[in-house]
Amino acid sequence: MDNISYLRAQKKQKITLNDYISAYYDSEILEVTQDMIDFLSDITEQTIVKNSEMEYHGRINEYGNFVENVMVNAIQKHYGDDVIVERLGTGYPDLRLRVGEKVIYPELKISSDIDDIKSRFRVFYTSTPEEKTKLRKNIQDGYHILFHFEHSGPGQLTGRYKVTDLCNFEYMAYGNIQQGSYYDIYSNHNKVILRG
Repeated sequence: MDNISYLRAQKKQKITLNDYISAYYDSEILEVTQDMIDFLSDITEQTIVKNSEMEYHGRINEYGNFVENVMVNAIQKHYGDDVIVERLGTGYPDLRLRVGEKVIYPELKISSDIDDIKSRFRVFYTSTPEEKTKLRKNIQDGYHILFHFEHSGPGQLTGRYKVTDLCNFEYMAYGNIQQGSYYDIYSNHNKVILRG
């Protein structure tokens, strides 16, 4: 097949994040249980408190990475030696948290209005991993959680948030890239487990 035929043969298809994790990492996404909701609520609240204690002087488009570091710092401070933080490199998932027996793959997003759920701009994506990426990430059975915080400017969280269980999240595959929007997350998937 030549390149043009290959490109023309690419079709859009809905998949779930579970499909992606199973196909490329032979692992399962665990559905959030009530005891996990209490744990995630604690993490979220600690992140908001810790963020107010740390100064941020960067650009708004880099603030999400800062909040991810704030979350890691808050968890480490609260849970101490029970936490193992593993940076997995570029691409989803890029972070694994082990807290006791829990394995969590958090994805953090920030926006100026967490209730703007109609946007169809890409905010979540995955791509077909190379073999070396699969080995490096070594994804295991765990919880895949989206933490979405509202901000009022660089360094300022408003205290509003949504936490979504990504188990069975359905999004669109376009060849080797898969992507989803806030519309997909909140209108189609709609598994917000916490809101503040």
